[in-house]
Amino acid sequence: MLQARLNVDFGYEFWSSAKYTSQISSDVVPATQELSDVFVAKAGIEYIFFNKVPFRVGMQYRNSYQQRGNTQTVLGAGTGFSNTNWKVDVAGAFSSVTYKWPDLFNDQLFGGDRLNSTIDDVSENTFFGRITLTVFLK
Repeated sequence: MLQARLNVDFGYEFWSSAKYTSQISSDVVPATQELSDVFVAKAGIEYIFFNKVPFRVGMQYRNSYQQRGNTQTVLGAGTGFSNTNWKVDVAGAFSSVTYKWPDLFNDQLFGGDRLNSTIDDVSENTFFGRITLTVFLK
């Protein structure tokens, strides 16, 4: 018989009460940024196959604390193996988000049509993997 578990998690992070000021160099006026609270929703399903090997898939959705309207979705998958003395879990996830941000770099470095732009296009692509070993002490 195929067994499945559904996990759902909701969270709220209070970033609006944090103070953030950055200064790129001594000749640039420090910039203070208003941060937004973040809503996080996570969901995942774990299937346990006949030989007790799990297969897990999940997603996470969150809005940005830096810019309202920007969101990020993370997709992940994993599995695990165990016996009476140890357990190994293997997982990986991928996320991609694109947004606009006030000038991060000197536009003369890039040329083209960006020379007079005060806004940069930022693309973040993230992949991570994790291997966890648990040893049961008796």
